[in-house]
Amino acid sequence: NNFGGDELPSLVPDPRRSGQAFEWVEAVTLDQWWAAHRGNLSSIFLLKVDAEKFELQVLQGAASLLGAHEVQVLVWECTSLNTTRRAVDLLQNFGYWSYLLGLRSLLMLNGP
Repeated sequence: NNFGGDELPSLVPDPRRSGQAFEWVEAVTLDQWWAAHRGNLSSIFLLKVDAEKFELQVLQGAASLLGAHEVQVLVWECTSLNTTRRAVDLLQNFGYWSYLLGLRSLLMLNGP
């Protein structure tokens, strides 16, 4: 369920499902990934984060990337008011403006 359900993140085995198949994978931060894969790229134009309620942790793992302004546009999901506030504060510390995208509106959460 990718529409706000209460499914567990895909990296965590669900003990409620017997016989569930899963595979352990290495998790790296965006900063680690960028350092390993940057190559000749100068920046990332659009970064979309959909981490099933772990968006703030993903953003925290991109501190160097965000601090160097190597991401031009960042799209992430608002999962809770507390997480949204913390993420907006984090992004504002790096000089990013935040907007809430609605069905027919764009609401500035911080900025000039």
